[in-house]
Amino acid sequence: MNTEAQIPNILLVDDDLLVLKSIAPFLESLGYHVTTAESGEDAIELLNRSTFDLVITDLIMGNVDGYQVLEMGKNLRSEMMFIVLTGNSNPTFIINALRLGADDYLVKPCEPEEMRFRVERCFEKLESKKKAKQAEEALRESEEQYRTLVDNLPVAVYRNTPGPEGAFIMANPAFCKMFGFKNEEEVKKVTPASLYQNPEERKQYSDNLIQKGVFKNDERALQKRDGTPVYTSITSRVMYRKDGEISYFDSMMLDITEKKLAEERLRESVQKYRSLFEESKDAIVFTTQQGYFIDANSAASELFGYTKEEILKLNFRKLYVDPDERYRFQEEMKEKDSVQGFETKLRGKGDVEMDCIFDVVCRQGDNESILEYQGIIRDISEAKRAQEELKTSQQLSIPDN
Repeated sequence: MNTEAQIPNILLVDDDLLVLKSIAPFLESLGYHVTTAESGEDAIELLNRSTFDLVITDLIMGNVDGYQVLEMGKNLRSEMMFIVLTGNSNPTFIINALRLGADDYLVKPCEPEEMRFRVERCFEKLESKKKAKQAEEALRESEEQYRTLVDNLPVAVYRNTPGPEGAFIMANPAFCKMFGFKNEEEVKKVTPASLYQNPEERKQYSDNLIQKGVFKNDERALQKRDGTPVYTSITSRVMYRKDGEISYFDSMMLDITEKKLAEERLRESVQKYRSLFEESKDAIVFTTQQGYFIDANSAASELFGYTKEEILKLNFRKLYVDPDERYRFQEEMKEKDSVQGFETKLRGKGDVEMDCIFDVVCRQGDNESILEYQGIIRDISEAKRAQEELKTSQQLSIPDN
């Protein structure tokens, strides 16, 4: 049974209370312990008196912004993971955060599945760092202790000489299994370069490792003995002889193929979703239960006459010509968790009124909390006018008796 101490601790920082109220319950539903801070000042105070595994922070806040929270957190505990949130699509904001040590980023608004994936990836990295640190400490012990340890490790551990081709000196059973070798002797018959998908990268890796002395969690595209691709995360250290000359590289490797494939599937899914979303001829909008816009496609911008940036600052209730229609809509949503064929008058930019019909569904979280409303809106003004004209025409054509 998990104890409170074993539950990963997350600090969520954002000066937008709606963001905190939407993200925190979702993370808690995934099994994490979440503490929230409504400002950078509160976040730094919490970092000084509590221990967190992961900090998710907005970048643009008040006097103390997310950059300062990130810098302070990394100074306190370098192994603490950071995901930065930003509503600004300018890559400079993200690049600056990554340079300060951020481990990942999310652009608001983001899908819950994307957040779940990135949070899990951060904890995977954290776990990898812990395993790498344990292995590195073990490597300082005697050769006999070292060999006993690495032969029983679930991660691949190996030793090889530097150079464009290199030569294997040692490989543990996990390495043999990962690359399809029966034993260590078979590994020694091939070169490290032969296991690279692009053998030329071996020289680059060797030269860079010699220059830096150590690599941690370096991701490389390799291949098994039979040519099957395998994606790895490698931690390597240069080992020296007593005379100061390079002796060999000591390395450990994690198989991250499944993670890479999952990332690619997620990327393709997101691209497909965004393509359908943006290319739809119907206006598609996502809002909170309170009416605040989360996202809107190009057709929605065209329908209401606002830019996307302007729409995201609006509340949908302000678009109703008759404010009471909002309450009628909410009542129908409470009854069915969805609305089909809801007709009402909406107001676009410049007080342009239009007859609209929309279909809305409610997307809920695991704890049945409302995450967002997803709606499709169509302008039926022309159709309404055509109906009225037809009705008038039919009435005029009826002869008086």
